[in-house]
Amino acid sequence: DLGVVKEWLEECESSHSRCWAQSEHVRNHLSLEGLTFRVINCAEKKIFPLPRNTQYLTLSYRWGAASADEDDVPDGQLPTRFPKAIHDAMKATLGLGFKYLWIDRYCIYQSDPRDKKLQISRMGAIYSSSFATIVAAAGEDPTFGLPGISPRPSSRVLKKEKSTWVITPMSRTAVRESTWNTRGWTYQEAVLSLRLICFLPQQIYFECRQCCLIESVSFLDSTKGIIAPHIEPLFSMYTTKVSELEQGHGGLYGHIEKYTYRELTMPNDILNGISGVFEDICSQESGFHFLSGVPTISKSSFTVNSQSTLKTPAQHFASCLCWIKIGPAQRREGFPSWSWAGW
Repeated sequence: DLGVVKEWLEECESSHSRCWAQSEHVRNHLSLEGLTFRVINCAEKKIFPLPRNTQYLTLSYRWGAASADEDDVPDGQLPTRFPKAIHDAMKATLGLGFKYLWIDRYCIYQSDPRDKKLQISRMGAIYSSSFATIVAAAGEDPTFGLPGISPRPSSRVLKKEKSTWVITPMSRTAVRESTWNTRGWTYQEAVLSLRLICFLPQQIYFECRQCCLIESVSFLDSTKGIIAPHIEPLFSMYTTKVSELEQGHGGLYGHIEKYTYRELTMPNDILNGISGVFEDICSQESGFHFLSGVPTISKSSFTVNSQSTLKTPAQHFASCLCWIKIGPAQRREGFPSWSWAGW
């Protein structure tokens, strides 16, 4: 029910202080300036540069193989036929009251190495700056579509006396166990997005920085507008704020650990697939950067914490080399052996 989702989005934009804070963080540290940023005009089904100060949505999905209709389409143009999930995402964008949608398959020029490299390096800004991300979390690939836009699979129905109950799987479990949640690229797309609209086989799951909602049951505390204490958000807990990176399992190494459990079709994408998280981190601290995926701090930016045994940038870098590989290790060519990306 897109009408319900529109209400969630309006409530979030108008009253969620945590989401305001995240939006302010994005404005201060991430920007689309200097990027030729293209989006799909869903009404006209054409690719245009995003008009200035215009809201847009992003799509997160499992790519799958390109269809024959897409193979020969030049950069900057759309095919005559789309995979079902992409077609449905464009309909959902319009149904939610938006006009523009960013989809990497079409908005990044896939045959232009320079454009591809630049756009991938700005994934942090692209997903963080979008109003919300549509997630195709149902099915194995884009041919499945978005349930609710396309017909939904039938649900189990339980009839007892005068009542009829529709039985749906736990939505958060469905997100965790989805094929979408096993893919490497979708990790940063979820973590960086301010709001997630996850299309599941039986219903929609929504998450922002302040609440979790589903069509059948709301976890929103109506009096305080916060997540109920027993409900933990799936993705927004993993911070990219430098000031919080060392705090608990939501820090930098938590990102790397969770990301490396996922699958990549192209092994050489190991750093590209998390580059948006790194972009967000580096945008906040000029002396903070990554060397083959390992964090480093410049001498001019390094500050000594009285509680820490690390007194120099070299010691900090050395400590970042003290990672271990869990499970079988296979060498990834093209990356140094001292980096986690090399395995």
